[in-house]
Amino acid sequence: MQWFFGNTLAWILLCALALAEYGNYQNGKRVDALCDLTGPHDFEVARPFTAREQINNICLSRGDSDDSSSDGANDP
Repeated sequence: MQWFFGNTLAWILLCALALAEYGNYQNGKRVDALCDLTGPHDFEVARPFTAREQINNICLSRGDSDDSSSDGANDP
C-alpha cells in the first residue's frame, strides 16, 4: 500500500474516478427530475417515434423507487 501514496498516476486516476462517479450522480438526479416533471409513465413503446414516447421508455427503464416498497411486503 505504500507505493500508492507516492504514485502520482494512481492519485490522478483515483480523482478521475471520483469525478466521473459524481458526474453520473448529478446526471441521474437530472433524469429523475425530468421523469418527475413529465408526469405519469404508464407503458413502454417498442419503437418510440416522439420525444414523449422516448421519455416514457427512459423513465420506465430507470424504475420508480417512490412507488415500490423496499421492505418486500408486497412481494408474492
